[in-house]
Order: sequence, then C-alpha cells, then structure tokens
Amino acid sequence: MKIKSVIVDDEKIAREVLRNYLTKYCPQIEILGEAENIKEAVPLIAEMQPQLVFLDVEMPFGNAFDVLEATKEFSYETIFITAFSQYSLQALNKSASYYILKPIDIQELILAVNKVYLTDGSKKMVCRFLKHFDDLLENPFVRVHRSHIINTTFVKSYHKSGTATLSDNSEIEVSGSFKDQFLKVFS
Repeated sequence: MKIKSVIVDDEKIAREVLRNYLTKYCPQIEILGEAENIKEAVPLIAEMQPQLVFLDVEMPFGNAFDVLEATKEFSYETIFITAFSQYSLQALNKSASYYILKPIDIQELILAVNKVYLTDGSKKMVCRFLKHFDDLLENPFVRVHRSHIINTTFVKSYHKSGTATLSDNSEIEVSGSFKDQFLKVFS
C-alpha cells in the first residue's frame, strides 16, 4: 500500500528534485499533488488528505508553521525539508516526523520516509550497539534503560515503580541510572 503524499515547496527545482528522488528511491510514496505556497498548500491538503506532507519552511504568504496551523484538523505526518537549520526545534515541537536540510541527502530521505511509518507495528533489525543510537538521537528520543531508547512523544504516563507506559499501552522499564535524564525531558 502506497503512502499518499504531497510536496509543499516554493522552489520549482526543489520540488522536481524531491519528486525524482521519491520516485526513484522511495517507491512506497505516491505523490498526489504539489504546492508552491501556503495559499495552494492548505486547500491541497484539505482536498487530498495525504498521510504525509513534505514541507519547506520558508515560502511566500507564510511559512510551514502557518500551513500546520491552518490544516490542524487533518491528520498527517510531516517531513520538513528546508535550507534553514534554525527551525528544527520548532519543527520537533510541532511533532515533525523528520527534519532534512537542503541539499537533500538521498540516504537521509530514505531513512526519513522509512521512519515515518514504523508506528504501524513493523520492526527493523539493526546490528549496532544501542550506544550508537543514543549518541545519534536527540530530543524527543531518550535512553531509559540499557536495552531501550524511547520517543518521549509517545509516553502516556510514568509510574513511580520505574515504568513508562507508551501510547500503544506497552510498558518500558526506566532504570535508576537513566531516571533523572528521562524525567528531565518532562520538567
């Protein structure tokens, strides 16, 4: 099953490059349409109701955050693709699934597309020590145990017994050595 997507970027060449990369390297993506500014993006998202939006930050008539605000009644994942690194924290706070800096790195794009749809219960096998990912990942990911790194946006509750309950109702042990780091995220 294909992931229904739209591209929102004010630069025609950037849209073409992204479309070509997605077509060649991410066959699970179906591009339903493209928009070059907020005035086109909002009705396109409303009409197409995509599962995923590739969104540039800086555009005429507003920015990516205006698009998110104007389409908040629709449910979709967002991958920001922009030349501006200073928006990354704001993007993460708006629950962006991924943040890619231009020029687009193909491997990073493939990783981003694959990451977006791992909430479907599928799993990936990677042969690396957890420390490798602990060093790579930033907020909202936090290490909570020698065997677990979690995305804190999916934490439903924390129990004083040392257990975090995630949105899928799974329970993950928060070990004493990582407890302060974990709780700091929520303070």
